[in-house]
Amino acid sequence: MKHLAKLRLYLLLMCFHTGSSKTCRLKERNTIADCTKSGLQDIPKNLPLNISELDLSHNKISFLRSHAFQRFELLTVLKIDYNNLENIERESFNGLSKLRWLSMEKNKLDISSRDFKHVFKPLNNLNHLDIRYNMDKLVTKATVEYPFFGYMSNLTTLYMDLAENPVFNSSGFELMLNLQTVRFEKCYLKQMLNDTLINLPRNIISIYFYRCYSFISFVEPNFLRPLPVLKELNMFKVRIRFQDALKLLYPFTGKEMTSISFIQVIGFAAKPVFITRDMVKYLKEICVQTLVLGESEIVGYEENSLLAFKYPQCLEYVVFSGNRFSLGIENHEMELIVVAMTATNLKYFDLSYNAINFNDVTYCNIEALRNVSYRNEIYSNGCKVKTKVAEQYQSSNSNLRYSEMTEEINITVSMPANLTFFRLSHYMTSYKEYGLNFFVKKLSYFAIPGFVVLESFIFSKYILRHTIQHKILGLNWCQLNAFYPQIISAYISKYRNCSYEGFND
Repeated sequence: MKHLAKLRLYLLLMCFHTGSSKTCRLKERNTIADCTKSGLQDIPKNLPLNISELDLSHNKISFLRSHAFQRFELLTVLKIDYNNLENIERESFNGLSKLRWLSMEKNKLDISSRDFKHVFKPLNNLNHLDIRYNMDKLVTKATVEYPFFGYMSNLTTLYMDLAENPVFNSSGFELMLNLQTVRFEKCYLKQMLNDTLINLPRNIISIYFYRCYSFISFVEPNFLRPLPVLKELNMFKVRIRFQDALKLLYPFTGKEMTSISFIQVIGFAAKPVFITRDMVKYLKEICVQTLVLGESEIVGYEENSLLAFKYPQCLEYVVFSGNRFSLGIENHEMELIVVAMTATNLKYFDLSYNAINFNDVTYCNIEALRNVSYRNEIYSNGCKVKTKVAEQYQSSNSNLRYSEMTEEINITVSMPANLTFFRLSHYMTSYKEYGLNFFVKKLSYFAIPGFVVLESFIFSKYILRHTIQHKILGLNWCQLNAFYPQIISAYISKYRNCSYEGFND
């Protein structure tokens, strides 16, 4: 009897430890099971059979046996993120014909194993698959054969890691006619060859390369040619020379693209990048709506290069944040004037965090800005600046001195009539002997730095008079008046107690 009692206690503890309905939170009339952070080592046994969503993230599940989810026939969403998942038997997902979303990121899966090769066979209705962050550089082979994805003919988005030498020729991509977005994250490519992506489906319209840790030393210009209808190219924290990243645009010259985004695209080591006409010869030939070149150590650009767009009327969103160059030096003013005149559809322009290095560059959500229902909220709340950074530069105001500019020579730039978002927050540039005036008609958001004001820009009475009725963020009237008293004085009446300590008029 004593042994029987011990056995019962052991089984009870195992039931609690491996999972039961009591370790999960049931929502939406018991159709959603939230089993996150429950210490589970196995799939809970007593969950309702009619659940449509099951989240097993942040547990200790290391193994999925065959038919593990077969009793949940109505399941449409399954998340097994942040576990110790190493092994999945071939028939683990049997019975999940209605599953639409499967996420298994941040695990230890060997996607090139024999069992994993055909593990997705039952998921013919899946739309979204996420198997990112499963490759460990220390244990992953240089050459990785990817599993067979062809069973999932309805898949539209695929997130996964990218091996140094990926093998896709037996992955069934030719059957995936609905695949639109591929996001490679935690990638280890060292070369971008013309045939690297040759087996991917031609219908892909968006491709992402995120966090490529290895230095990509060799790039062939037709690396992306297998994707003829590509509309979005996004690179973030990719170790590739900036000129090589621009070389990837060769197959899309003369075509339309929705987005080209290069953020923290830096080579083997951070080195200053000077944009030449040859570097942008493909970029300037593309009709692109959103162009983001951020935090890539750009220090300057050759005349008739960065702003020499063949199709400026295509530009709607332009971001040059986090670099170290100015649009208002040498002969670039006239180029800026030409772009302002010809980029008639430009809605968003951001040159923030420029000319010195900032550790915490804040970007606005361009995707949200495209949605009218969110746009007003963003204009109202603005793009918030990191508090610590703000405090850091706030303390440096005592060292600033007003640099007089002659009023005899002023260059006026009339910004495009459709521009509603104009951001120069955290911007610094060299002093000049003349001012640069901006005229904007429909501005809804205007931001310049409140704690670093070393700009050569003179903001005209027109722009201030217009935007005073809207949202002006990051703007310290007292400090700005110390630099531009002839312009701001008319608008500073309600700040009569301004202290100008540390400033010379």
